[in-house]
Amino acid sequence: MRILTFLLIWGAGMARAEDSSVYMERAADGLRRGLAAVGTWEEMRSADQIVMQCRDCQGSVTVVVRIMEDYAEGSGFAHPMALYDAGRVQMCRELVANRRGRCLDDHRSVEDGRLVHEVVQAEGPHLHAGYVSSDEGAREVDVIVPVLRDAVRRLSPLW
Repeated sequence: MRILTFLLIWGAGMARAEDSSVYMERAADGLRRGLAAVGTWEEMRSADQIVMQCRDCQGSVTVVVRIMEDYAEGSGFAHPMALYDAGRVQMCRELVANRRGRCLDDHRSVEDGRLVHEVVQAEGPHLHAGYVSSDEGAREVDVIVPVLRDAVRRLSPLW
């Protein structure tokens, strides 16, 4: 059973390059539906990224969802999450050292006066990630983070 599960997950990861547009469209659909309750959004897309900016939120709010294929390749890290975690630690140190912000917990930080919430999930060699960046105190963020979390999950072929 474990071998079958591994082969299914590995095969789904291998198919990612050809099918990423299907997963990105699925994530974009979830974002559009979930964010419609928050405001009016402008959407920009590429093959591996969706960027949405709110036109009428309380402050400046941006949502980004990305697929980073073969994320740890050539880095010396065995797993995408290990590379992400190391990068996050370094970023947090630099924010404090440069007096540009601070990390609040594993997935939230204040960067140049903006609050950033991250959602990250590894799948095989790939990293699915999203973040919402907002002015501090933007009340829409509490509604946006669960929508973002759902959009990142939708990037998986196993969703």
